[in-house]
Amino acid sequence: MQDLHQIPEADDVLLRVGMLIAIHKNLRIIFPYNRDLVYKWMKVENPDFEGLSPLQYISSGEMGQGLNRFAAVRRRLDQVRCNGY
Repeated sequence: MQDLHQIPEADDVLLRVGMLIAIHKNLRIIFPYNRDLVYKWMKVENPDFEGLSPLQYISSGEMGQGLNRFAAVRRRLDQVRCNGY
């Protein structure tokens, strides 16, 4: 019987979990004094993602694009964190 608190070991699941943690970390660094914004950012429309919220952007698109779109959100936050824009 599988422990309900364990993350499945499938490669794509581990990649997604890693990207989700990196996205959250970036948001905490970018908005250190606004925890509310950290948790709302994924739901706010953003021109960087075709006018969709990052969450909508990740879940939209053709089959098989989810992981690439997840990575695009992470890369954008990496850019903002490192370059300030």
